[in-house]
Amino acid sequence: MGRQINYYMSEEVDNKFIEFIKEQNYEFLFYDFKNNALIRLNKEKYNEFNEKYAYLYKPEYEELFMKDEPLVRIDQIASPVIDFTRTNIDHDEKIVIRGRIWIETKYYNSSGELVEKNAELVKDYNRLVRWIKKNVPFREIIQEDYVEKEYANDEIVELVKQGYKLTI
Repeated sequence: MGRQINYYMSEEVDNKFIEFIKEQNYEFLFYDFKNNALIRLNKEKYNEFNEKYAYLYKPEYEELFMKDEPLVRIDQIASPVIDFTRTNIDHDEKIVIRGRIWIETKYYNSSGELVEKNAELVKDYNRLVRWIKKNVPFREIIQEDYVEKEYANDEIVELVKQGYKLTI
């Protein structure tokens, strides 16, 4: 009952996407594993965000559902969050690791009832998807002896031509 879009973005396009996310007033939520804490970066602290993985959240959606044992965790199935992974380009290994955004739109609560998530959350997710589709073309990419269809911008295609591998 979830939705996701996968993509391969160059650093330049990724930075533009981050700027778009910030313009939408999301909070970035991510874990500080060393201190077993959840970090929340809102508009005033956006310049501190340099993570490869985070949840996107707006307080007006609803409360977060948390798990505390053994480590502090967001229950991503029940919480109104968008799972966000940035594309990672490893020049030493010559690989490009896929980015994605993912959302759970419905879930079953502890009573077994189907719960639909906040409609604004789903609308906002769709707005992010539209940005990706507008700025990152869906195209065929040849890797070794097979063809993949992926959202990938021109710089990523050039890296593939130089021998980089697309991975998940």
